[in-house]
Amino acid sequence: MIVGVDMGGWIGVGGASADITAAVKQIRTSSSAVTEASVGGLAENGITIATVIFGTGGEIGTISATEMATKIVEYFKKYGKGGTFWIGKSYGDKGGQYFELLNEPGNPFFWTDAKTGGPVAYIALIKKVHEELVANFSAEVRPKMLISWDGGYGGDTYGEELLAKEPKLKELVDGVTVHPYGGTGERAKASLGGRERVTKAWSDFGVPVFITEVGWSTDVGAEPAGASLQYTEAEQEANIKSFYKFCFEKAYVSMVIYFNFVDYEPNNYFGIETRFRVHKISFAVMAELRAKYEEGGETPPPPEEGIPIGKSTGVFATPNITSCWHQEAFQYTALETKEVKELLFRTNGIANPGVFSLCLGIAEDSGGKPGTVLGYGVAVGTEGAEKTIPINTWIKVTGFSIPVVTGTKYWLIVLPLGTTGKQLHYNIAKEGGGEIETKEPPAFGKIETTVEWGVASNEGPAQFYGVAEPVERIVIGSKSTAFSVPLANKTSCGHMESFQFTGLETKAIHELLFRTNNIANPGVTGVILGVAEDNEYEPGKHRPGAIMGQATAAGEPAVESWIKVVVAPINIVAGTKYWLMMLPIGEAGKLLHYNTGNEGLGEQESVKATYAKLEASTEWTVGNEGPVAFYGAAEAEVVIPPAKIPVIKQRLSRQAMFRSAYR
Repeated sequence: MIVGVDMGGWIGVGGASADITAAVKQIRTSSSAVTEASVGGLAENGITIATVIFGTGGEIGTISATEMATKIVEYFKKYGKGGTFWIGKSYGDKGGQYFELLNEPGNPFFWTDAKTGGPVAYIALIKKVHEELVANFSAEVRPKMLISWDGGYGGDTYGEELLAKEPKLKELVDGVTVHPYGGTGERAKASLGGRERVTKAWSDFGVPVFITEVGWSTDVGAEPAGASLQYTEAEQEANIKSFYKFCFEKAYVSMVIYFNFVDYEPNNYFGIETRFRVHKISFAVMAELRAKYEEGGETPPPPEEGIPIGKSTGVFATPNITSCWHQEAFQYTALETKEVKELLFRTNGIANPGVFSLCLGIAEDSGGKPGTVLGYGVAVGTEGAEKTIPINTWIKVTGFSIPVVTGTKYWLIVLPLGTTGKQLHYNIAKEGGGEIETKEPPAFGKIETTVEWGVASNEGPAQFYGVAEPVERIVIGSKSTAFSVPLANKTSCGHMESFQFTGLETKAIHELLFRTNNIANPGVTGVILGVAEDNEYEPGKHRPGAIMGQATAAGEPAVESWIKVVVAPINIVAGTKYWLMMLPIGEAGKLLHYNTGNEGLGEQESVKATYAKLEASTEWTVGNEGPVAFYGAAEAEVVIPPAKIPVIKQRLSRQAMFRSAYR
């Protein structure tokens, strides 16, 4: 996720670039502020213009679509990725690819026709700009157009209005922008920011969401700023951290730009610096968030099993697509000499309509391209009535045994099957790993490598790996038993104990398992296990919320064993926080013993000791002694081994397909 700050016109002020580089490496500005000197100054300090605005005010209906499109094309041919400005520069190519077509087009303070003919004119503008981008750039360097979903001004319905007028609009853009300021209403809600706008933008458009403005003002004692109450610097810090964390946990949020760099009068003290260019607390906060969310300091938990080939963890932040009937291959070097019996491939948060199954396989390397196919399998879709490939999920295939040798290069291949032209969505890391795609026209119903491949790139890897033995599907929690604090954690009967985990997949769990240690548990006659929603009751403060499901394992728990319960399906969403909860029942004062990691992760115990079932409560003692060996598992998935692959006929019409619009 890109973490940045809106610099506005400060990009041209001496010393500003050298200053802000300590906080962020990505900024937002307007095209009107861009000069060779300002872009060069940013680049010399390692800074990229993450998103640039074209159009900041006036009358939308009077904008010449042709002139606007020409202006955007000329800008990116010079300053964009691969642009002429970067040729021969010592700092290399710092060109960005994203731009915002009009800032807050629904805001009548900026656009005189925002509430009249503006939306119709905006749609026409979008169409013309898209047409010119396709005509002037290859897919690899094509600028990425972002349009406004919320209009920027009380505009929760602006995007809905655009789609009502032109339903195909989402096919023309690379993302939508949201400006989810908290507003000037009830303080606790305002502190959180307009999170409902973020989730609504995703549900409306189904394309990546880019938050290009959000902020909290710090002119304490003054009247509210237009979109914000006034907060102390410490409150601003807490609000920023809480909001960025919320966004990072949403796989569809690609960028969060904080507004803004420097305070301005009369009472708009949103900046990470004061009017006198003194750093606020939030300056250091942005550096912390950049390291945590943009540079890979925090990533979703990996599968815990050994991985002889492929990659499961890292910063996979660049959306990518593969069209149905295309094969896309990623090169990996085997880490162990083993037989791979299961392949897993990770989708991202963008829906895959029309993609009904997924073929995954392994091929030998042959001169830098996929060679002999060693094996493959097919997974069928499970999402919705059409049974398409689900989002934010590890797609798994089995039914083969493929030997790989340590140090040898192989290609892991993904092939979406479904309606011609429909696309599979996933993220890549762009770490220089080998990647190659079959040339057009595609016609592959199974993994084949005696075909013509395109030019190899170095845009891998994807989240794609193989394991030696099929394993239990962990949707949330940890199966690790390598925790070493046996006496620090014991829970007495009647006390609820909860541990915070993040969903690993979007999937229903059917079982919960909790691990005891080697200390006996006399007097404990049963254990209740369950899942609760996360409740952020104040910015940055969390506790268990509504109980989503629970079940009881009767009897005294054995030592060094897994306590297991079967629950009615509990739906878990990848990237979302939950609490796995445990409640020993039995004789008062008797203890359930287990090990914890004591690594500072979320753990809380109920104040009361009189519970007979899991319940929502407001009284907890915070311990932060997690993690613990506690997880939720899904039912085994239906996969089709190679010998039983169904024949899927391709439609006769072969429309031209294109490389990823996100590269």
